[in-house]
Formats: sequence, C-alpha cells, structure tokens
Amino acid sequence: PLEGRVLKYGDLYATTSELETGVPLAEEITLKDINAFAEQLGYDVEFEALVDESAGQAASHLEKVQGYKSMDVNLVIGGRWSSMAQAALSYVDQNDMLMFSPSSTSPLLAIPDDNLFRLCPIDTLQAPAMAEMLWSYGIEAVIIMQTGDAYGDGVYNILETEYTDR
Repeated sequence: PLEGRVLKYGDLYATTSELETGVPLAEEITLKDINAFAEQLGYDVEFEALVDESAGQAASHLEKVQGYKSMDVNLVIGGRWSSMAQAALSYVDQNDMLMFSPSSTSPLLAIPDDNLFRLCPIDTLQAPAMAEMLWSYGIEAVIIMQTGDAYGDGVYNILETEYTDR
C-alpha cells in the first residue's frame, strides 16, 4: 500500500542554532541511509524530513507537533529538551503519534505505555552522584537554584531524597 509514496516525518529542533548541524546530518547522512536501506529491502518508498525549530519554547514545540499532525505526519523526531517533550506528550499520545527524542533525560517522563521513545538514558543517576559528592565534602545544607521544568524538577526530586537519606 505504500508503493511509490513519499513518507514524511517531522524533524523538530529546539533552536535555530541546532539547525546548522541538524539539517546537514538529516540530509547528508540520515535520509541517505534510511532511503538506501528501504531500497535494499525492496521497498518502493522515499523518506522525507520536514525540518523545523521551536525557538527554544515548549509551547512552540507543541504547536509545531500539532502542525505536523494537521499534515498527517505522525512520527516526530523532537522533544529534544525534556520541557518540550513534556509539553507535547499528551497531544502525541492522544493523537496516536510517535515522538523519538534524542536528548530528553528527565526522569519525570519515564512513563509506561506512552508514545515517547527516548534514545538516551534518563537523569536518575545524576542526582545520586551530586548527593554523594555533597555529603562526602561534609556539606550539611544546600540551597537549590533550578529550572522550573521537567528536567530541573526531575533532578531536584531525586536529589532531595538522595541527600536526605545520607
């Protein structure tokens, strides 16, 4: 049923500066490899990346994901920041989309049976290492300054427990 079709996926970067390396990567490596692999398997399809960026804003990321859905694009490589993945995840789940994140690390997004597939490990090991370091230096009190997003909240929640346990 896909014979002769162009299969489009969203490639959504967090910022404009990421496009400088991301676009050549997509065009010169990723798409060439995917299309060569499909041809090797005998599939008469071509993959195409619809590249965009979110201006460093989670709300903009969600809007771009919704825009992809309106074009019947159901696979997005995006959610590059945990806050962006979190902002779009409910929409992705509710609309039977898939989001692959190459860089979201917040433990708050380790949700069973969702449609977010993260391609790197989560930050659950970062907070225990910080707690151990602080404790080993004899530091008995800490003032935390953090980002109020999925990344910062996730690391803080684990750090508070780990540090208190020591």
